[in-house]
Amino acid sequence: MGEGRLAYVRNEAGESDIYVHMFAADETENLTRTPRRPELPADEIAPSWSPDGRMLAYMSTADHAVGSISEEEIFVMRSDGTEPRRLTDDRVADAAPHWTDDGRVAFTSCVWSGGEPPRCKLDVISTDGTGRETLTDDLGFAADAALSPDGTQVAFTRIDPRTSRASVVVRELEGGGERRLAAGGSPEWSPDGGRIVFLSDRDENGRCLFHDCIGFAEEIYVMDADGSGQERLTDDPADDVGASWTPDGAWIVFGRIPDEDGDYDIHAVRADGSCELQVTDEPEWELTPAWTGDTTALSC
Repeated sequence: MGEGRLAYVRNEAGESDIYVHMFAADETENLTRTPRRPELPADEIAPSWSPDGRMLAYMSTADHAVGSISEEEIFVMRSDGTEPRRLTDDRVADAAPHWTDDGRVAFTSCVWSGGEPPRCKLDVISTDGTGRETLTDDLGFAADAALSPDGTQVAFTRIDPRTSRASVVVRELEGGGERRLAAGGSPEWSPDGGRIVFLSDRDENGRCLFHDCIGFAEEIYVMDADGSGQERLTDDPADDVGASWTPDGAWIVFGRIPDEDGDYDIHAVRADGSCELQVTDEPEWELTPAWTGDTTALSC
């Protein structure tokens, strides 16, 4: 499986870059190193490892003259940060890159039209930028769609326009049947496709952070792929975000911030809720972690 490496976003002075920590060497490297432009902060976010750990897919605003969500494009680069390549150039919001088993990148593409809610779809594209196709459309406001490992289903967040409350929904790609599985959002499939990790504030365990938040601080939950067996993994008044699985399915890594005066750091917890630990402790914000390789560096 290779040595454990953690990719994550570090936000410093309002700009975000993708870093990788190599546990065997105990070294951290900035992979994106986008030149700073005073007139336009550039952001690289949402790293996702290829199945073999040789490449990273991510989102970037670096190639556009206007910094907004509609300028986010999908990129790939080698695991050492070399050979960055833009895959999309459609001037809409392209987000949440994930890899398919055949080495393509799946991502959500959303269009805003006037004052209407965004319309999102799930696309895939090859790493040379060719062969883009739509797997399913009409996802509503779902900028975090995740394709199942077997490629037959998509999990996404559906927002109720009346209440602004979020639900985890799963859609079959063949036939289009849908099921609402849980109150919450930001679903991610386990590597074997048998479970889904998601975020929810259902237990109202902490106060909502920041001026534009709705509800309460979110915590990490898991459930079986059919929605059964829902279990809360974290129990802390802090806000937990950006959860993803390690390749062995044994751990979940995520970002946590205790309050408005603190900063996000990367944490990890076993998929059964045991052995929670803090992985990073820097003064900057560390978010949206993605793990590749073995997990021997994670232990209690």
